[in-house]
Amino acid sequence: MAGRMGEARIADDRIEAVLIRAGDYGAWVSHNIIEHSMQPLLSWFPGAREIIPLMLIGMALYRLGLFDGRLDARRQVRWGWIGLLGGFAGTLAIGLWNLAEGLSYTAAIWSFEGLSAFPRLPMTLGLVALLASWAPHATGWLGSRISAAGRMAFSNYLGTSILMLFMFHGWARGLFGELTRPGLYGVTFATWAIMLASSRAWLACYQFGPLEWFWRCLTYMRFFPMRRAMKAQPSMR
Repeated sequence: MAGRMGEARIADDRIEAVLIRAGDYGAWVSHNIIEHSMQPLLSWFPGAREIIPLMLIGMALYRLGLFDGRLDARRQVRWGWIGLLGGFAGTLAIGLWNLAEGLSYTAAIWSFEGLSAFPRLPMTLGLVALLASWAPHATGWLGSRISAAGRMAFSNYLGTSILMLFMFHGWARGLFGELTRPGLYGVTFATWAIMLASSRAWLACYQFGPLEWFWRCLTYMRFFPMRRAMKAQPSMR
């Protein structure tokens, strides 16, 4: 049964790849509506099963003082590195097992949707602990831009999705399936640079990212000013 499901998903992926390369965006959207109309509902339970516990863990760590310096700094950094390196070692082991299995479809899906969750949790928590310990000192050129990108995480998430749509779909730049792995790394680094530069520039003029502003207004059910107040210019008299 798993083999038949894998074959069906591979066949569907091939259809989508043809539509993306052909640049027929309407046909691609129509295919997704017809073939995957239930996907958002089917994805909700496995997604919520991970997202909700992570939110609760984040809330608990916030109350414990992970983000405001109330924990012992050296211990936080030590456990952060333990979680990060331990999670990396577990992820590497899963990747090597996939290579030993010949990168089969079943092994890859099982690793991505199943096994990887176990090392991913300590790796994520370790990274959070390290970033939280570094954040108060992140006042330099790079730190201030990373901080700005974090304050615009929602807008950057959607913005990069739209940018990649124009980069890879056949009706736009058409790079889907054309780039080697080093080429994909190049796209990644260029996108990071755009994100870091644009976030800092935007927040120099506005208090929130566009989607952060919209979400804030919905949350509190009132309108918030978007533009930063202009500093008063000194009198020339």
